[in-house]
Amino acid sequence: MDNMIQNLPHQQALQETSYATGIEDTIQCSVEFQETELHFLKTLMRNFNAAKRTAYNRLRENIAISEIEKFLQVQFQLQSRHAKDAVFEAKNLILAQKEQLQFRITSLLAQQKR
Repeated sequence: MDNMIQNLPHQQALQETSYATGIEDTIQCSVEFQETELHFLKTLMRNFNAAKRTAYNRLRENIAISEIEKFLQVQFQLQSRHAKDAVFEAKNLILAQKEQLQFRITSLLAQQKR
């Protein structure tokens, strides 16, 4: 285990906050994976991102969330938790786009009045 995790100052720092005390600790480390673990992780990430894109498109087509989640589980071989997370992230992306559009419209109208 010691040889798998090394303290490296140039690696991105992970911050942990103790909610009870409010104290923050910064841990700098690098994690090494075996080839099979890395392959599994890459496959999972690729499937999750494809599922997120599919969920985004299905939400835009007004398909029910429960149907999308079931479809993602079968199509991308995801656990229900990952399918729900993909839908959640896609839904948040759509909400962020709507908020950004409102902000942009407001800015353009303010510029037009000047």
